Amino acid sequence: MGTRRPSKAEIRRRVAQYGQEPPEGVESCRDRLTALASYAVWAKERGFELSRTPLLDVDRIEAFTESADLGKWAAANYRSRLRGLTAKFNPSGTGVQAAKVLEHQAVKPPYSAREIAAIVRIASTQPSPTLGRQLRVCVGLGLGAGLDSVDLKPLRGRHLIDRGEGGIRVDVPGSRARTVWVRRSFETLVRGGLEGVTQGRLLLGEDAARRNVAAKIFANAAIHGNAPRFEQSRMRTTWLATLLIDGVPLPVIMDAAGLRSARTLTDLLPHLELAGEPARLLRGGDA
Repeated sequence: MGTRRPSKAEIRRRVAQYGQEPPEGVESCRDRLTALASYAVWAKERGFELSRTPLLDVDRIEAFTESADLGKWAAANYRSRLRGLTAKFNPSGTGVQAAKVLEHQAVKPPYSAREIAAIVRIASTQPSPTLGRQLRVCVGLGLGAGLDSVDLKPLRGRHLIDRGEGGIRVDVPGSRARTVWVRRSFETLVRGGLEGVTQGRLLLGEDAARRNVAAKIFANAAIHGNAPRFEQSRMRTTWLATLLIDGVPLPVIMDAAGLRSARTLTDLLPHLELAGEPARLLRGGDA
């Protein structure tokens, strides 16, 4: 006869004899590890320290679930599990961390003017017509309208309204639904990405539920030499930085970007180059 498998009640009783907490179910552990692994990859890409105190922080977890390429259900699931880990293993991480945690960059620096020029040139000269069109969509709407991979996934032809000299309006659907206008300098690139796209067709691929849509396009594109690394989130960051430098009012930026807090914008401040001397800017007009 085989060994009888103990019941959950017996397991709890035996463990309790040693004054320890009963182990969690395998499925629960697997779900938490999945969420933690995805979070750790996101944090590492942004240069965050991966030790317990800075990682298990509610504010940082919130930034992860808002910016990572997650669906609405997955974001809520990951947020819940990661907050549970924070409450258990780092109770102090229930709000903004101490100054030493804020030393780490919350966002990657924007692309430089030279890098932007290289990215646009590469997007405009792809050997594959289909891949080139998709790359122009990612770059044009990333650098020109601040769309990240999550925004791009459900985007169809009908969501972009080209008014010619009046500009290109983007009605972003999904959990961060909003309206944003493409910046003039990227309108030509975006129009190239819309060629042949019907009203009901997805701009990228055939499945609106797929993940890492922009990253897969970048991986397949012909990008050689010393070209900067193509990152959709960094294109969005560059767009945000440009709006700040141009003096666009914060409420307008936050509304167009779908931001619920200004934390991303404050994290960008160390990377901004002011378009003028502080004295002239503060006094208004020419000093």
